[in-house]
Amino acid sequence: MNKIEYENHIFELSDGFLNSLYGEFKRDVTQNDKPDAAIILDGEEGTIGIEITTVDNYEDKQYFNDKKFYKDLEGKSIDDCIRGVVPERPIKSSSIPMEYNYIYKAIEGKARKYKSYKSGKKFKEVILLISSDYLDLNYKHFGSYLIPWTNHLLSKVKFPFEKVIFACGMTGGCVMIYDKNKPKLTSPKRDKNKELGVTHINSGFIPIGKSVNINKLFNAPPLAGKKQENLKNNL
Repeated sequence: MNKIEYENHIFELSDGFLNSLYGEFKRDVTQNDKPDAAIILDGEEGTIGIEITTVDNYEDKQYFNDKKFYKDLEGKSIDDCIRGVVPERPIKSSSIPMEYNYIYKAIEGKARKYKSYKSGKKFKEVILLISSDYLDLNYKHFGSYLIPWTNHLLSKVKFPFEKVIFACGMTGGCVMIYDKNKPKLTSPKRDKNKELGVTHINSGFIPIGKSVNINKLFNAPPLAGKKQENLKNNL
């Protein structure tokens, strides 16, 4: 999906959560840049500006989203699927560490945009709506580790956005990551065992009615590793 489709999708995921925070509202359809969206609150004068962004690493997204470079492998996967061949190796696979500052690193640079957003349209608040293709609310260390650390790091630098909300594409749920009015100044304890992260794969096509050993597939080396992506960039 393109940028506008992505932003609309994330906004729609957050609709109910925003309603629980602000009450009834309508979307300002004229607002689509700097910031990416806005809602007009019902029953009072006030508009909330919304900046929408991903927290995922650029290199990871480039690797998994590149269709052109890997089209031959994906074409072969389709042919194999039609012939009933079960894949033994994924097309793409990458281990993505979820370090304590995974979210913070992705969004801290947004702080410099806040002042111009807030003054430009006289927003009552400007909030940050974030998402990820690789991190979801089911990740076992999300609520107990990543949220407290992100909240603390943002509080420590007095991050200017009034709120940071995570919208989960996997579950459809949302959660508050940071509220400027409720800073978390006490540092959590770092635990590297909780930063091992996730393995994200593109398994290829699996024939209907065929079984596959998921663990074996996850552990097998990908047909196209990131080194090939680097090779493409150097051509």
